Amino acid sequence: MATVLALRFSETLGELISTVLISLVVLIFCEITPKTAAVQNPIRWARVLVRPVRNAAWLLRPIVWSLSAVTNFFVRLIGGQIKHRGPFVTEEELRLLVSVGEEEGVLEEEETEMIHSIFEFADTTVREVMVPRIDMVTLEADATVDEAVDLALQAGFSRIPVYKESIDEITGVLYTKDMLKQLREDHNTLPVRDLVRPAYFVPETKKLDDLLREIQQKRVHMVIVVDEYGSVAGLVTIEDLVEEIVGDIQDEYDREEKLYEKVSENEYIFDAKINIDEFNELMDTKLDNTGYETLGGFLYAQLDKIPVVGDTIKFNNLTFTVLTTRGRRITQVRVVRDQKDQVSPTEQAEEGQRQAGPLLLPLPADRREADTHHDNSGSPSEQPSHY
Repeated sequence: MATVLALRFSETLGELISTVLISLVVLIFCEITPKTAAVQNPIRWARVLVRPVRNAAWLLRPIVWSLSAVTNFFVRLIGGQIKHRGPFVTEEELRLLVSVGEEEGVLEEEETEMIHSIFEFADTTVREVMVPRIDMVTLEADATVDEAVDLALQAGFSRIPVYKESIDEITGVLYTKDMLKQLREDHNTLPVRDLVRPAYFVPETKKLDDLLREIQQKRVHMVIVVDEYGSVAGLVTIEDLVEEIVGDIQDEYDREEKLYEKVSENEYIFDAKINIDEFNELMDTKLDNTGYETLGGFLYAQLDKIPVVGDTIKFNNLTFTVLTTRGRRITQVRVVRDQKDQVSPTEQAEEGQRQAGPLLLPLPADRREADTHHDNSGSPSEQPSHY
């Protein structure tokens, strides 16, 4: 009908006019208006349209199945794979939506970080979040209840791993609630070996999402992490897992730990156990984290020897100096960034100009006098330069 009407007004431009009119009608009444109305009142329109859409899907199912079967046949014929079921939205698309939401102001920065932490949770291993073996607070099985109470008060922990002869022989976990019961009954000299509960062991390669499910099923709050040789590598609590999503949780017994201190614009003092990724982000650099996870591990790999106070290495534009050690362990590192690497090319050009001094140009009178001198001496006069 649109074409017939258009041809009556103009035979040469009839088809063009009809195409433009139909496109405008489709865009306005079939695309923009329905979508705008649905976005403004999604629940209302969903209730109105759910039954017609469901009925239409049921009626058109044979046609959809037939077309899908033909399409799948040709896809298999050329060597393609058919995915009968798959995610309608991929993880990358969800991350992009979250980032756009933050840019548009729909999501706060903390909410965005939490959502990204949830995505990374399933890809993180226990080794990356565990308390390392050297930092574990443990207790000998022969220790008394009084000694255990003193250690619990000093460390501020409610659960303490108990070992038999060495830390690799963890026999169980001691709960402060069990100790309080013995104190009330005046069993102060009772050895803690009689009070421990069974310990739960996991490999350091286990993913955090799997570990969280196991912790919920086993109803335990602390697990002992072992390496490939069966030795104790560290421990993980349910609080460590939650902190991977929501960030650090500080209770009344936690002491806030500073992983770095800014001395000046280009000088920092770091705790050697700071994560390499966090260090890279802070210093805007790219240290490789293959084979180690902390700044101390990076220095060990670069020094290739047991570090001592004063050892210094240079990597890219950073200078690392070992400040303090504890036994064979690096505890503090000074990092200095070269200042010359902070100067931009524009600033370097300006600095070069300043050092060279101002460019002095001859005055017009001086140029005329010079030209007259050349003419009088018989030498050919040069044309004055145009400035």
